[in-house]
Amino acid sequence: MAFSARLTDTGIGLRSEVDDNTTQLAQIVTEKSGYGVISGLGVTQQSVPDMTVRVALGVIWMANGDRFAPTANNALSITAAAATMRRDLIYVNSAGVIAYLAGTAATLGHRTYTITTNAVAGDTFIVNGVTFTAVAAGATGAQFNVGATADDTATNLASVINSHASFSPYYTVSAATNIITILQKVAVDGAYTPTARTGTGTIAVTSTLVASAVGASVPDVPTGGQRIASIFVTVGKTSILTADIFARRKYLFSEDPIIPTLLNGWTVKAGSAVMYRKSVSGLVTFQGQLVPGTSAVKTFGVDLGYRPSNDLLFAVQTSGGVVVSFGVLSTGDVYHNAAALGTYVDLSAISYYAV
Repeated sequence: MAFSARLTDTGIGLRSEVDDNTTQLAQIVTEKSGYGVISGLGVTQQSVPDMTVRVALGVIWMANGDRFAPTANNALSITAAAATMRRDLIYVNSAGVIAYLAGTAATLGHRTYTITTNAVAGDTFIVNGVTFTAVAAGATGAQFNVGATADDTATNLASVINSHASFSPYYTVSAATNIITILQKVAVDGAYTPTARTGTGTIAVTSTLVASAVGASVPDVPTGGQRIASIFVTVGKTSILTADIFARRKYLFSEDPIIPTLLNGWTVKAGSAVMYRKSVSGLVTFQGQLVPGTSAVKTFGVDLGYRPSNDLLFAVQTSGGVVVSFGVLSTGDVYHNAAALGTYVDLSAISYYAV
């Protein structure tokens, strides 16, 4: 009986050892099937938020075949906010250590317009595709009153531009002497750089580009590293919150989705987050539903590495079953092509291979 019991115990132990080895072998085979985060490495705000974040320990395979188990960083410091928005990078470096890299702050689009010859009634001042027309008095809508001097006209015109629906959400417009200044409020991309003035009539204007708009972009990952998150550091930010942290981990067979910044009045339908992600084969897929803003304009942008090689056009469904077109450009711009819109637009029909 004792011998039988010893054999039984030995058999159980052997089966347990085989099971353990099989599990370990399956784990190794799975991990060696690709590269990316195996576990952990999540980034979270502090329990009492400040300008640091917590990064959990985890396991990660690098593209070159190195396997690391980075230790947690419970107080990874984030650089103080700049005068404009910044997007920072948190990554695992080539030595397997959790690291941080501050992005370059965005540049606001900025142009000045110097009136060198005063306007007369009927003259036009065209900027960003909007026509403003000079009148002798009683200006309404996109009209501006001609002043006794170029300085007066500049003041009147700046006030009209600043209150116009195409400008007030995006620009601050002011005048000093005979110079009108149009300054972008939030740097998104080059499309928001104020255009040079065109128009007709007696009025003479010299347009001067002070700065082209450059959006805040996440820094490239240093050679041999792998990103795990990006941090949006907005103007005046004094503590990093969950809403500022965007997980960007690549796993073996998937990755964290990217949530874009929406533009031109477009918003997310309640309960249907808009996001995109890329598979290991390079297929980019969109999901979520958008509530329409301004038609026939850019709605958001996709990051480098997620863009198509050529401009693409997709047919997407609206809430009313109407098909509208959305384009994804090789520049990363995602825009709505002019067409009828319902109360929301479903982006799930958009997919393509990235370059």
